[in-house]
Amino acid sequence: MRNEEAFFFVFGCGVFVLVLVAMRHAHAERLQRLRILENALQDPKVDPATRQELIRNLESSRKAGVWGAWRTWLTENLTPRRVFGALGFGLVAVGGLMAALGGRYYVPQGIATLAVGIAILALPIVLRELDQRAARR
Repeated sequence: MRNEEAFFFVFGCGVFVLVLVAMRHAHAERLQRLRILENALQDPKVDPATRQELIRNLESSRKAGVWGAWRTWLTENLTPRRVFGALGFGLVAVGGLMAALGGRYYVPQGIATLAVGIAILALPIVLRELDQRAARR
């Protein structure tokens, strides 16, 4: 195995482990939240309206399961600006790795990927500048 292949293998394993740890942490938080809701339901001091709201919240979280939580997170946090930013940074990282570690055959593709990534990152700045110039006229 060449050094580049070993690097990508170790990098991929590291990303896999980080995602696995993040998923376990999110699962533990979700279970703790459900236990708190169940304990609140068992408290006799809770008024009926609050009890109904807790039951509805508990049922919806159980029905949604893991994919419902992911879907909620994606719809709340995934904006076009963040998608463009992640895509641009990913292309810059991949292009840089291809140009630096890919050998002589991957250098042109790495540089092209790097240029596209930088262009995607610069696009919002360029569009904002064009809007400002159009407003000044």
